[in-house]
Amino acid sequence: MRNGRRKRWMVVLALPVLMACQPPAPAPQRVVQPPAPAPACVPQTPEIDGQAVDRMRAAILGLLAPQPGLRVGDVGVGGGWFAQRVAERVGNTGAVFGTDIDAATLTALRQAPPLGPQAAPLRYTLAVGEAQSGLEDLPDNSLDLLMLIDSLCFDQRLPQPTHVAYLRGLLRVLKPGGRLVHHMDCTCRTRVAQVEALFQTAGFTLPPARTELPCATLAAAACPDGEAQERARFVGVFGIAR
Repeated sequence: MRNGRRKRWMVVLALPVLMACQPPAPAPQRVVQPPAPAPACVPQTPEIDGQAVDRMRAAILGLLAPQPGLRVGDVGVGGGWFAQRVAERVGNTGAVFGTDIDAATLTALRQAPPLGPQAAPLRYTLAVGEAQSGLEDLPDNSLDLLMLIDSLCFDQRLPQPTHVAYLRGLLRVLKPGGRLVHHMDCTCRTRVAQVEALFQTAGFTLPPARTELPCATLAAAACPDGEAQERARFVGVFGIAR
């Protein structure tokens, strides 16, 4: 009886030791789901698509929120749609500096009828080549708002150091607390994340969350796939990291 009882106690005492020597059970594998792709916008009918440019411009103008007295740069002014409307909103106490690489475009803008005495004065400057913005003659910290609307893609046609130097030139003329607003059209060949990383490398800050236009503003027939629509919906609103 005693020997049998001693053996049972030895087995009981050995159990914790044996259990401690066992390899730990493998942790359950957590299944990580890939992020869902952004839903594509529903293609619009041709009649609605014809109005999409106006809807997009109006939405971007609302994000620009130009206030009286601001000094604004419009890089890649094109036909002047934004420059003229911003000039009316900032008033004659502000100023608008439009630039473009096409001399004929600027000649047409200079010959356009004046906006009126209550609008800001408009100065148009030719940018010599893609490596210049046309704002090189402005002093440091001289602009409250910079607009790059459907004018620059920052794609692989130019090397990244050229893009960074270009953006740092824009950073120089932007006041502390100022904003640079950038929008791409569907023809650009770059990803939104690449553009954001480029602006950060140049010294700009990113907003806490991305700003996106609603699908209703897009001409989905011109932006047929999700990647193109992501570019067209994205509006980069960048500040100064200093």
